Amino acid sequence: TIQKLERETFVESIFECGLLRRSDNHTMGVSPDGIAKIRLNDGRKAYGCIEIKTRVAETTIAQSLKSERGIRPIGYCKYDDEVFVGCVPAENRGQVVHQSYVTGLLFGLFVTSVVNDDEGYISQIVVVEFTIEQQQHHGNCLSSVSVPLLGLLYEPEQIKRFFFKDDDFPNWVTTE
Repeated sequence: TIQKLERETFVESIFECGLLRRSDNHTMGVSPDGIAKIRLNDGRKAYGCIEIKTRVAETTIAQSLKSERGIRPIGYCKYDDEVFVGCVPAENRGQVVHQSYVTGLLFGLFVTSVVNDDEGYISQIVVVEFTIEQQQHHGNCLSSVSVPLLGLLYEPEQIKRFFFKDDDFPNWVTTE
């Protein structure tokens, strides 16, 4: 799929990457399928994280083809607008905004690839634009949970003991 994406006329180049960490918080990381340098409709150039989802089951293929909503093969949207909600499945939305937050990139490419009879093709590409405020909101939501939880990992007593006891956790962490 990445090779097919590379041949799209709006894609200038694609860079492979592994785990990327947020520069000001190394406990936050993502592993996008790549970073693309793209040319936007207005001529600007931008970088964006690539997230590829491959649909192989008949039900997810049908859902993918249905969600194209006439934008096939390439659609542009803003995070959380009607096109975004219609084309990016709910279970993938957090991942897409998290990649934007961690990398600081204001664009993302959500690519749906369909495999049918052992042949794969790109059914849709959605270029998503994020705002700095959306990134910050995502970071604030994460921090409200992650900072207290990850802070446990750096407590001297737990480090010496090398395991946690129930009393170590804040009362909002359940045992379930």
